[in-house]
Amino acid sequence: MLLSETQAACNDLLELIEESIDLYQDHAAQLPASDRKAQLDRLMEERQQLLEELQQQARQSLGLRPRAADLDMEGLTHLLGQFRSLWQSPEGVALEVMRDQEKAVHDALTKLQQQDEGLPEHLQLSLRKLADHLTAIAPWWRP
Repeated sequence: MLLSETQAACNDLLELIEESIDLYQDHAAQLPASDRKAQLDRLMEERQQLLEELQQQARQSLGLRPRAADLDMEGLTHLLGQFRSLWQSPEGVALEVMRDQEKAVHDALTKLQQQDEGLPEHLQLSLRKLADHLTAIAPWWRP
């Protein structure tokens, strides 16, 4: 199925959000138990809800169908994390990997919001909620 630019941008964003949730789950154990981690846990639960909302709206408004995760990319990300752990602490590696993913999510959101094709209002509202979420979580990725 060929996708329009808007559909492709939305699909990329959804995949990146899902990967960010998976990355957090994979690396959460490397973060020390703290108020910071508890807050991140809550924010990632919120992200899961936002993802489900966006997926439903993308199916309804843009005709997107769910796609399987890119296992090659997940494997590459895991190997990169292992390589980084040779000279960084596990917590530092986890934060850096997740910070890189956050930047990718933010860039994909910006790309989708700049699409010329008009997005339905309810989808635009969800994208604004995601932007607010990304702004709220950004300080937590700093070492």
